[in-house]
Amino acid sequence: MLSESEGIRTPRRAFFPATWGPAHLPVTLMVSKDLSLTGSQATSAFSLNPVTQFVDQIPNYLLSQANNGSGLGSTQGVVWALPRTNIISLPTAAKQLHQRKKALRQEEFEKEMSFLLLQVMNGLKYLQAQGVEQVNTCLERFLLAKTDSDPNFRLIITDEVYQVTSSEEISLCECGLASMLMMFQLTSATPQMLRDKAPIELAPVLPSVSMYKTMATILQKDGSVALGQVKCMLEYMLWGPSDIIFEIRADHEVESREEWLQRWLDLERANVLNNIIRSQGLWNIQLNVFQEYHLLFLVRTCAKMLRESSLLFESEVSRM
Repeated sequence: MLSESEGIRTPRRAFFPATWGPAHLPVTLMVSKDLSLTGSQATSAFSLNPVTQFVDQIPNYLLSQANNGSGLGSTQGVVWALPRTNIISLPTAAKQLHQRKKALRQEEFEKEMSFLLLQVMNGLKYLQAQGVEQVNTCLERFLLAKTDSDPNFRLIITDEVYQVTSSEEISLCECGLASMLMMFQLTSATPQMLRDKAPIELAPVLPSVSMYKTMATILQKDGSVALGQVKCMLEYMLWGPSDIIFEIRADHEVESREEWLQRWLDLERANVLNNIIRSQGLWNIQLNVFQEYHLLFLVRTCAKMLRESSLLFESEVSRM
């Protein structure tokens, strides 16, 4: 073990940096007394994927918060060896981002914040597709992991996120809204505040703050498609066309806008794929998490979805 103080604990898991074997290979160990984690494999893009795992006696002081600080003795538990990974909670990531704000250009700050929120919306949509309707009010249970080879954190969702009691649950949209408010440093939001439909005021820390207000309003409606709409808006902010001047024909506005966006999408797909192949080759492509999401956006989006996002953005720009 390298440093217990550098570890992060959740109610059922604890993560510590360590070295492995005679060669002292850098790894991250996850320990848990939950033996049901034995034999677990990555089931989604939001799962951790251990190099190896085993059952052993684990000192109680290393185990998670569920042991109530008891440091005596040991407990049989599961150990996962992961590639060396920096693991932090979502609130910690938001705090660190704001601490680095002065060192970042405004567009870099917005890009990082939007990408964190995009991952949260994608994670909540994944849970929605799995039939999950409620998640824990504690955003500390959402984890982010970053390896040395990736400049960005990747969202990790464990079962601790959605295994809740009725007294500590919020809807998926409320969770998305709470995450957005946290990014704007509004950390005092309670479940009741999230359920209120009063207008939300966000600090004007970004020129595009009105876009985020629109997203917050969509999430407040708590509809089945709200997460998807906010996801599309965030993708449009990150990778959508910023320099297209739409040539609108009054009698065919829908068709003409979609035609322009389809041309942009076809060209962007070709350019991004060409750049990846030129820089990495055809058979050895390794994408970081930001590139993965960019590629997924280009593959999954369509001109109609882009059109809807562009209209929302135009309506907000006209108010500014």
